[in-house]
Amino acid sequence: MKKRILTRIKQSIAKTSGDIVLTQDFRRFGSPSSIAKIIKQLVAEGVLYRLGYGVYAKTKIGIISGKPIPIKPLEELSVQFLDRMGVEWRLGRAQREYLEGGSQIPVSVAFDIGKRRITRKLAGGLRELRYERS
Repeated sequence: MKKRILTRIKQSIAKTSGDIVLTQDFRRFGSPSSIAKIIKQLVAEGVLYRLGYGVYAKTKIGIISGKPIPIKPLEELSVQFLDRMGVEWRLGRAQREYLEGGSQIPVSVAFDIGKRRITRKLAGGLRELRYERS
């Protein structure tokens, strides 16, 4: 039974058009505990990369490390995540200034989410998504 669910989840991941998957995408395959075990196994196998609670990215093998890394940079994955969650967003202050030529490359990934409150953290490698509220 577990093998069949694992196969179905892998197929679902492959068919997903975006680069992120949420735990809730797999609810139809089984109980929350069995899904959690399978996702943990997929992370260990390098099929998925954990970005945060219930948020995973598809992977590729890193050129330098030879280990699984997210398929895209955290900036792009964050945009996909915010879109999937239905959050209206715009680039953070530092990123806007950089694009306008007024500052150096922004160190962190930040998005302005207006007055909305989000507590979910996303991180990829040494970088973490930050939220700015205007």
